[in-house]
This record gives sequence, structure tokens and C-alpha cells, in this order.
Amino acid sequence: MASPFQEAYQKLNPLQKKVVDTIDGPMMVIAGPGTGKTQVLTVRIANILKQTDTSPGSILALTFTESGAHTMRQRLIQYLGTDAYKVRIETFHAFCDDVIRNFPEYFPLPLHSQPLSDIEKFQAFEQLLQTLPLTSLKTINSPFHYLKPVMKAISDLKREGISVARYQQLVKEEEELFQSEKNELKKTALTKREKELAKMKEIGVLFQQYQELLTQQKRYDYDDMICFVVEAFQQSAELLAEYQEKFLYILVDEYQDTNAAQNKVVDLLASYWGEAANVCVVGDPHQSIYRFQGASLENTLGFLHRYPNATVITLRNGYRSPQSVYDAAAAVIQHNPPLEKEVGQLSSQVLESLNEGLNKPLLSQQNAQAKKAVEVVALATEQHEQMFLVQQVQHLLKTGVDAQEVAVLYRNNADSVDLQDVFAKHGISVAVELKRDILQAEVIQHLFLLLRSILQIRSGVDGPELASLLFAPWWQLEKLTVMKVLRAAGKTNNTVYERIAQGYVELIKLQETKDLTPLDFQTLEDFFERLRTWAMDEPNTPFGYWFEGVLETSGFIEWLTRQPNRVELLEYVNALLRFVRQLTAGGSRLDLNGFLHIVATMQEHQLAVPVDTTVLQTTGVTFSTTHKAKGREWEYVFIMQCVDGKWGGSKASRSLPLPAGVLEFDLHAPESTADDDRRLFYVALTRAKKKVTISYPETVMSGQHTKQVLESIFIHEIPDSEKKVVHQEFSESETTQFLEKIVTPKPLVDWNEKERAWLQQLVQEMSLSVSALNTYLRSPQEFLARYLLKMPQRLDARLAYGTAMHAALEKIYREWLEQHKLPIEGEVQAYFSQILEKQGLPSTEFELRKAKGFQTLHDYLQRPIEQSQPVFLEKFFGYGSSTTILEDVRLTGRIDRADWLDQNLKTVRVFDYKTGRSKTLNEIDGKVGTSEYSERELQLPEAIRGPLKRQLLFYKLLCQLDASFMGDVQSGVFEFIDPDTSTGKYVTRELPLLDDDVELLKELILEVMNEIRSLSFLTSNS
Repeated sequence: MASPFQEAYQKLNPLQKKVVDTIDGPMMVIAGPGTGKTQVLTVRIANILKQTDTSPGSILALTFTESGAHTMRQRLIQYLGTDAYKVRIETFHAFCDDVIRNFPEYFPLPLHSQPLSDIEKFQAFEQLLQTLPLTSLKTINSPFHYLKPVMKAISDLKREGISVARYQQLVKEEEELFQSEKNELKKTALTKREKELAKMKEIGVLFQQYQELLTQQKRYDYDDMICFVVEAFQQSAELLAEYQEKFLYILVDEYQDTNAAQNKVVDLLASYWGEAANVCVVGDPHQSIYRFQGASLENTLGFLHRYPNATVITLRNGYRSPQSVYDAAAAVIQHNPPLEKEVGQLSSQVLESLNEGLNKPLLSQQNAQAKKAVEVVALATEQHEQMFLVQQVQHLLKTGVDAQEVAVLYRNNADSVDLQDVFAKHGISVAVELKRDILQAEVIQHLFLLLRSILQIRSGVDGPELASLLFAPWWQLEKLTVMKVLRAAGKTNNTVYERIAQGYVELIKLQETKDLTPLDFQTLEDFFERLRTWAMDEPNTPFGYWFEGVLETSGFIEWLTRQPNRVELLEYVNALLRFVRQLTAGGSRLDLNGFLHIVATMQEHQLAVPVDTTVLQTTGVTFSTTHKAKGREWEYVFIMQCVDGKWGGSKASRSLPLPAGVLEFDLHAPESTADDDRRLFYVALTRAKKKVTISYPETVMSGQHTKQVLESIFIHEIPDSEKKVVHQEFSESETTQFLEKIVTPKPLVDWNEKERAWLQQLVQEMSLSVSALNTYLRSPQEFLARYLLKMPQRLDARLAYGTAMHAALEKIYREWLEQHKLPIEGEVQAYFSQILEKQGLPSTEFELRKAKGFQTLHDYLQRPIEQSQPVFLEKFFGYGSSTTILEDVRLTGRIDRADWLDQNLKTVRVFDYKTGRSKTLNEIDGKVGTSEYSERELQLPEAIRGPLKRQLLFYKLLCQLDASFMGDVQSGVFEFIDPDTSTGKYVTRELPLLDDDVELLKELILEVMNEIRSLSFLTSNS
């Protein structure tokens, strides 16, 4: 009876057997999708042990992922039994970590040194960006704008084995090249190169300082592990010999994605044997989707130059996909740059073998061949694409296809969010290939709200967190009582905490709270007493112990266990507790303030605390990005949203330049991002075992209007002979039925009769400003919180700066209007500083904004303002003697300035000062830059669609309604106080304000106020 190994060997095709039988010497295997590379690698390992006297521990197999290592070992157990456990099958990082642990004396680290966690790494770079005198990689309003790109650039450098010294040398060479070429460059190109070079230099400064910081702290980061081992192997012949003697055969899987530092580890281990080393690498350059731009052929060419006598074998037979899928994928990938013949030193035989592997389609070994297993479907809209995908998947499931054999693949996670909801509403179970981050879970957000409120109580303040916390479900506080106290606090300019602290007698003196009972007050007083107790206990109790106590005594856990999804919620909370324990492991000091700072930093930089989803895992149709789908396969694959700009045609993601020379074989740099996308598309196509369906909408919503889009260029690169093209249409009744099923508005809040009556009274009495109007159109929920409940708002440094700058500009024009001369610069700056100080900014933020404001005011006073003829400055409308009523709606507002256009004709233009980035006329008009607009705003007539345009029209309307104002507003001006960042010029934008547009605004105001007064927005999702 044949052994499992013999059975497996007999099933191999001739080329696979050649890989298995070629035991000695260097070998490169080009293994495309579905060619059985994992099977070949494991059978080859077993064959080495059977054909030689090599011990299992003398074989090292390095993989790209933990899952790859696990799969390989499982298969090897079938052939070798327990000996399979002795073979070293590891990821590169696991191998290098083991070297460091076993031989710590060769590494500049304490014995128990740990790599920096993600959060610690971010904090380190934040510190460097704050303290180093950088100019090109730091901006005043966003000092951490380049934080992630800098970290990515330095990580790339480390992964490519580039040291600080080597990087600085490359920058020096880049500068020398620039100096030799600068006289030939046009002005735009010259400026671009200068900026790039400046950024490169500052990257070098950050790189050096970061490494010095790690040395001081006796720590290292994840990428350093491999660099440390490379350096140790290079500097210590003894250590290198230890491992060279240990490993006689080295195999590397997914070779196309290994980086230069990882490759260097392999080369050093094999260096004892030189060009005859027993190194076998397996990969497919077409599936290189993890190396950065321009590196797709780096590993292939590098290996063949280091091992010129290597055997190159291309696996030709594909066992996964139908021939038409393989043919389609091959046709698409051929549009990437070809392997040049001038790569040097490669034999014609090697080049021929490489070109065969890179240029020819795989030969499908499926018995039943579908003539056209690739279908391209065009849909009119994104909703129609959703309808199509639902119908197709439903049909497959009804015909007996296992849901786990169906996958929907997409370019980015955001592409699938709406579709997941649509599938759920149609009863289709989905399994999303996405790590769950507990920091984003609503239940954990509630906990952070509680913790921030406790910290604020101890600090003697309370803010929006505390106001929101009062509505948290586990407190069971009466909502109407809470809303009344919040409004009372807001109207008397007190915090909620202050209002309760003043006692019941004082509270019921107010109109809003006169009907509160002693019992109502007692519940709130008890609430604050618990917060105070926790706040006082925290500094004197170990944080982990204190935190668990809060969870228990707050009633949070008890409430959580009564929820229908209690298992999922408990898993989130347990993951958070594990995270807290990790932070306090080894006696590390952690307090509430430090913990919340860590959480805030992680949320800001989108760092996840993953949850163990073992008990949460669902089965169903797979939803996955193509990156996550790598190495997997399904019978039926759907590639959605296949449009230009998403699949091909996208802009380069790298925002920081690196010098030439980072890659040794950078043959086509800078490689087009389309080449990267095309490899990803190749991977997506070749996941299908039976059929792949590519869909795309012909129109998408882009801001305020429907925009026509083109299908991806990759679709056109698939030959007509290999694809079936369909234009799917749906009837109006089908579309209506689909929409009815997915559009199920839910109330924003459950409001009882008493609460509605109270809100009804508020809205009948309210006036409407343009800010309130724009907020309502953007988000009724935000309108409710800000303008009805008047919840406290967090201090915003930019708004504080804007308030002070408006006051300073008023002083300038007031003096000009009254005395016909400009004020002294120092007086204006002192006044600005005085107003800014009143805003209550932290000292560091105050000094930063003060310095910026002084410079801005200095520059502003150099501008010619003598032609200005102000009619009024900072005029309030709708207050006191100014009556501005539209039918029965009272309008209010304040206009920064109005100037005469023609004093005889009484025509004027109104001004609004803007700090921050200048806007184009199209942005002001709402024709571009509409990604943040709500659905309601997008549906408005074009003339009143843009919030800024509405603001100016609102000002014109105020002037028209105020009988005391005799001018005729003809236009509106936005004056941007700071110079444009790209041109250095000051920008003003003037728009004509037409009466017809004001009439549209009037209709909108009456419509909105009708909704507000009827409280219809409480049950609207808009």
C-alpha cells in the first residue's frame, strides 16, 4: 500500500516532480495562482528527508504569513508524522525573534526588551515631530499631517535594509544629481524637486533621531528585528556559522513579497555555500501586492543575479480556474512593463524560462471547461449594481451552492459597507474578512465616555462628554429630566455639574426646571456622587483594579448581560480588559489620564485593539478586500465597483518621496500605480474556481450630482474572446421593490409624549440663524444637540483663533471708519492676544495661535485697505431694534462688514472673514468639494446647495428684512485672512447675490422651519 507521501508524489505533474526531485543547488519556482505551490513545497521537504540523511531540524522553510506556515506544517504532518514538527517552518519575524532570544549577547538590547507597540511607535514619532525644528514635514494647523507617511517611509527603508548612514548617502547623491540638472529645469519642476529634496532630508533627520531614541530607551520596533539579525550575522562570524551549520536546506514561500532585509537574511544563511547554496524560492511576480511601488520584479532579478546558475522552473498547469479565467488574467497582466532583456548577466535559458512564466497563461487542468467564465456586467447606477449582486447571490444559494463558496471582492473596505447592509436586509448571511476593532464599537465608546467624564469631574470641569453620558442607557435616568437640566445649564451659562451643585431650591427657580420634583433631582445628585467617588478613588488604586470596579458598580455589566447580543458585547469588554492588563503588565504605571491619552492617540491614528472573534464568527458569503483574499479561492467570485479611479487610474498613495537607489533593480521606477492595481486585479480574477463576475455602475453619486464614470481599463484589457459582456437593466417596479426593502427609516431617538411636548414648546419659540439652518441640513441630530438641548461643546482651537482674529479685524476697520487711519500694529496684536487669552486655550496651543495671529495681522496691515468704505462693522440682525421676520419665522445673524459699492445708488456688498484654507468659487457655490454634504444638501437646487453660498444669501435676506437698513446688497465677499499655501497670495472671493436665489432660500427656510416645528426630523434619517 502506497504511503501518503507516495500518493501525493504520484499526483504531481512532471514540472512539479522536477521541483521536488531537484534537491541540491539554488532554484527559483515561478508558481502562478492555483499551480499547487504549497503542495509542491511540502512534498519537496518530505523528499529531501527521504532522499538524504538530512535531519528535519536542518530544513528551514520561511513563509510570509502565520497562516501560510500553519498550512504547510499541517500538510507535512501527513507525510512525515511527528518529524514534521522538527522542521523549522516559520515567518521571517518569528525566525529573527528566535535568533535574538537565543543569542542576546549579539544584540544591543536588554535580555527582556520588547518591541515598541503600535501606540508607542506613534507616540515616539509624535514627540519627534513636536520637538524637532522641521519645516517641510510639519504645518501649524496639522503638525502631525505627515506622521503616517513618515512612519511608512522609514518602515520601507528598514524593510529594504537601508540604514541611516546609507539613506543619508542616497540623499546626498540625489542632491548632487539635482545640482547638476537644476539649470535645465523649468520653474515648476525646479520647485517640485526642491520641495522633494527638503522632505527627503527631513526624513533622514527623523530616521536618525528615531533610531537614537530607540537606543536610549533600549527598545526596538518590529522592522528592526530583521535588521538586527542581518547586522549581527554580518558582524559575527561565530553567530552566522552557528546557523549556517544548522540549516542545510532553505525554502522561501511567497518570495515575490519578501523585502530586501528578509532576502538578506536568506543570503547570509546560504553564503557559506556561495552560488551553489541549497536555496529554493517560490513565488509569482504577478501577485506581488505587498511590496511598495516599483518592486514587483526586484526579488526575481535579485535572486538570479546572486545565483546565476539557479534552476528556474515555471509551473505551467493551473488547477484552480477555468482556462478562460487564466487567459483573461494573462492578457491583463501583460499590460504591465515587460521583463527587459537588458537586465544583465542572465542566460538566454533563464530569460526564456522567466518570460514563459511571466507572459504565457497557465494551462487549466479542469475537466469541464466553461467557454467564457468571465462575465462583465454594466449597471446604470450603484443601487442597480447592489440589486444585481443580491439577485445573483440569491440565485446561486437557491441552486444549492454553498454560501462559503461565494465571495464578493472589492478594492477598499469602504466600498462594501452599504452592500453588507443590503445583503443583511435580504436575509443573506455574510462573513466579512475584516478585523474587528473594539475601539470603534459603540458599547466601548460608552465606556470611554464614562471614563472621560470621571476625569473631568476630578478636574473640576464638565463638557460635552458628561452631557452625553447622562443619556447612556444603563443609568436609567429620565430623559426629559436630563434635557431640562441641560437646557437650564446652557441658558444660564453653567455646567450641568454646577447647576446640580447649587441644589434643588436654586434649580427649580428657573423656568425650564420649575416642575422638577425632589425625586428627579435626587437621581441626578446620586449620579454625580458616584462620579465623584470614582474620581477620588482612582489615583489611590491600581488602574486595572479600579477600572474593573467601575464596570461592576456602575451597573454597566448588569445592563450589558440583558442585551440580546450580550455574547458579542461581553467579548468586546473582555478584549478591552485584556488590553488594559497588557498596558499594566510588568508593573508599568498607568492612570486614567494616561489610559485615555493612549486611547485617543490610537483612535486618531486608526490603531486597532482587535477582538477575539472565535465566538462571533459567522458563516456566509465572504466579503473581502482583494489583499485579504490573497491565497484563498471560491467557486464564484464577484468583483464589484470596477471603475476607473478605483481599479486603475488612481493617484499614487505615497505622499513622501524617497531617493533613487532604495531598490537595487528599480527597472521601471517610478512604476505606475496602475501596475500595482493591475497585479491586484490579477489576484482578484484568479480567486475563482468556476466563474468570476465583474460589475460596475455607469454613474455614481459625486457630491451633489450624478456623475458618469468609466469602467476600469482592466476590463478592456480582457480579450472579447474570454469575456461575456452584459448590460443589466431593471424595471421601475423592480427598483421600487428593492428600495422599499432596504430603506427602513429608524427614529433617531425614542421620544415619548411628554418629551415631544417639551421640544414642541422650544421649537415654537426659537429663531433661526444661518448656522442653525446649515447644521440642520447637514445633520438633524447635531441640530437637536446644539440648538435645542444646547449641549456644551468642546473648545475648538481653530474657532477660538477665529474669534480673536475677527475681533482684531473689527478693531482695524473701526479705527479706519472712525478716524481714517490704521491702528498701530502692536495695539492690534495686543488686542488679539487679549481676546485669544479669554478663549481658555491650553498654554502651548495659546502660544502657537498667538504667534500665528501676530504674523497674520502684521501681513494684513501691509495690505491696501484705504479703498474700503464700510457701511457697518459687526452688525447684529434680529436683535433689539433690528426686526428680521420672514412670514412668522424670526431670523438672526451677524455680518462682519458691509462696504459701499455705490453710495449714490445705495448698493453694498457684505463681507465675511475666513481663517484657514481659502476656497475656490466652485467650492463656495457647492459645485465641487461636496463629499461631506448630506443627502439633503445634495438634493437642493444648485443656487443654494453650498453652505457658504447659503450664508451669503442669508446675509442679503437679513438686510432686506431689516427696515432700518437702506442699502441694496448686490454681492457677497469671503475675505480669506491667511495667504494661499500654494501661491502665497491673499484671496478674496466675490459672488453676485441674486434676488431669485434669495427667493429659493426663503422657500427652504420656511420648509425647514415647518419640519422643525412639527418635530418630523425626530423620525428622519436625514
